[in-house]
Amino acid sequence: MSGLVEKLMAEGGGESVGFLNDIVAQLWPNINVAGSEMIKLIANPLFKEMLPGPLASLHFTKVDLGTVPMRLSNVLATKTDTNGIKLDMNVDWEGECDIQLDGEMIPALVRPFLDPAKLQHRTNVTR
Repeated sequence: MSGLVEKLMAEGGGESVGFLNDIVAQLWPNINVAGSEMIKLIANPLFKEMLPGPLASLHFTKVDLGTVPMRLSNVLATKTDTNGIKLDMNVDWEGECDIQLDGEMIPALVRPFLDPAKLQHRTNVTR
């Protein structure tokens, strides 16, 4: 891990870290499958528990995040007190996803729910 820390520190300072985007792009098909399942597994029970009346039957029937991967930019890498690494980065995504919902007494929402979806977020990861 120390080689990764040194590479990130060398390329840090708010720069784009291209190799991380290459990794995300290669993993995107798996991220899509896992992320789609997680959305269903987490959100569907919450809909049932928290939404009133007929809305409680609302559930995702399809979640496909598409083929366009997220992009990381403006990555700032710093070492932690425990010899780990902290990454502050922008996460940008403009994907063409297909998200479908259905529910009792609610017509199925079969067209792509978000077309295209856009996400911009600043996050940090500490290891």
